[in-house]
This record gives sequence, structure tokens and C-alpha cells, in this order.
Amino acid sequence: MLPRPGGRPRGVRRGGLRAPHSGGGSCLDDGCVVRCTWRRVLFCLVVAVPFVHFGMLLTLHASPATVASAVVHEVDELVHKHDAAAANSGGDRQRLRPNDALAFRSELGVDAAGDRAQQQQRQRLPPTPTPPPPSIIANIAAAVVGKPKRVAGPSNWRPPPDAHPEQLHGPVGLRADGSPGFALRPAPVGEMSKEEKVKAHTPFCFNKVISDSTPLDRPVPDVRHEKCPRGADSFPDTLPNTSVVFVFFNEPLSTLFRSIVSVFNRTPPKLLHEIILVDDGSSSEWLGQELEDFLELLPDKVKLVRMEKREGLMAARVNGAKAATGDTITFLDSHIECNKEWLPPPL
Repeated sequence: MLPRPGGRPRGVRRGGLRAPHSGGGSCLDDGCVVRCTWRRVLFCLVVAVPFVHFGMLLTLHASPATVASAVVHEVDELVHKHDAAAANSGGDRQRLRPNDALAFRSELGVDAAGDRAQQQQRQRLPPTPTPPPPSIIANIAAAVVGKPKRVAGPSNWRPPPDAHPEQLHGPVGLRADGSPGFALRPAPVGEMSKEEKVKAHTPFCFNKVISDSTPLDRPVPDVRHEKCPRGADSFPDTLPNTSVVFVFFNEPLSTLFRSIVSVFNRTPPKLLHEIILVDDGSSSEWLGQELEDFLELLPDKVKLVRMEKREGLMAARVNGAKAATGDTITFLDSHIECNKEWLPPPL
């Protein structure tokens, strides 16, 4: 075994001896077989596959001008072969005249395309750029900016002009003598201590003492963004009505009554079909006769649904939806206050 120029004999590697190949070119040990197999795999991945893929890209991305030129060339060769065969047959076959060749090319639909393709290739005209499609934001902006101002027409829901904006259903929750149906508790004197605040927040996670001393029809600030639509003329003339569903469980009377009164005060009468109260198995005494007595002072749009046992929020809402008869259903929490024009946008 002759030494190699690098100092190692042929067939010797740093990892030890390598078995020589037999005359057939196969390997004698498993390690060499694995190494040769991996060499073939790497060759296919690095050289053969990219080359074939590049050829496919060239074929798939061939321009229409190139394809048309190739078709024209094939037609010209067919005409030449036909004329040669006619000459060799001793006059038995008729040669194609120039007009016949043009007609043949025209029947294949390649005459004009071929001429146009050759002309484009000679002039090397750049392709006409395709304008990009407009974005979604541009379409929305064009729709908003170009939206014509709507002229108010006959409406099925707008309140009368003399209606009070904070009492669209008129005064609600009052007795026959004009006194409020829910007696407010005295407000705390001075600032409440930390212990008093903790006690007032238990177990409702809000200050029940302040809520019990706050009027049910208090005014609320308009917290809408400056770009939000305002006024009845900003909404469609025809809107469906809705059934408002409240689900409550041991809710304090002050927050529950304030939620109901705010819906009556700030909802157009023609849009409010009904209010459905779903009692999810409450155990509080104040949600018994005291609740039913106050509901008698409200407009004839309130339904009370009592569940025999507590089944959870979603089951209670399903029961409220079953009792609803309006065009749409609106679910609200039992401790909220509706703001001005809160209902037309979602409808």
C-alpha cells in the first residue's frame, strides 16, 4: 500500500481503516454503504432537484409570446414538409399556395398572435404593469368619505319632538301621588372609612350604600366619541324593535331598578318591545314582593320569569330568549345604566 501525498496510505482515514471496493464497485462494510448512499441523496437534493425545478419554472413561466412563436414555427415546418412531399410525388399532390398557408395558420389562431409575439420580441416591449387592487382600508375610507348625507324621511321609531331626551317613556316608577316607588336610603355623611367601604362592597363588588342613596333616574354624562353619530337623523328610518333581557341572582334592588329605569328613559318607545326579567333562583327576600310591587309602577312592557332553581347565566338567558317576542333580543347585565342613543347603532 503506497503512502498518499498527505502522509497516510490509500484507504486509511483519521477514523481508522476503510474497506476497499470490490471489482463490481460495491462496498464491503455497512459504514461505507451508508456513506455512499448519503452522498447520492445529497447529490439529488443539492444538484438534481434544483436543476429539474428550475427547468419546470422556465416551462411554466413561459410568456405567451414565446409559446405563440413556437406554434408559428411548427406551422411553417408543416407547410414546408407538405410542399416537399408534393414535389416528390410527381405532381399527384397539390402544393400549398401562400394564401393556403396563411389560411391554415389563421385557422389555428396563431397568425395574429405569432406576428404580435414576434413584433414584441423585436421591439422588446416591457409588459404592461397591472395596477394593484385597492386595499380594504381604502374601500372603507372611500365609502365613508363619499357617503352622501341622508335626508330624514318617515320613521317608524323616532320619538316625538316634544319628548324629553332623558324620559322617552315619560316618568316611570312613580306612585299615584307622584312619590317614587323605591325609597332611597340616606347618603353617608362625610367620607367613608376603609372598613365601611369594605363592608359596603361585600359581597357585590360595588358600593351598595352609595347605590341605595343614588336616584334611579340620575343623568349620566355622554361618553361617546366625538366621531360617533348623534341625532335620530344619523340612523336608518326603519329599525326593528327589541326585547331586552335582564338576568339577575340576588341583585340589590337599587342597581336592578336603575338598570330598568335607564332602559325606559333612553330608549325610543317604538324600539322597546318589552323587558324580560329572569330570576335565576334568587334567595334574597327583597326580590320577592318588593320587586313585584315596583314592577306594577312601570309601563306594561315588563315580564318576570322566575326559575325554580339556579341554573347559571347561559341557561337563564336561554329561558329569557324563549319568552321574548320582539324582532331582536338584547341581553344586558342587571347593574348597568344605558346612555343616550344606545340602541339604534346595534340595531
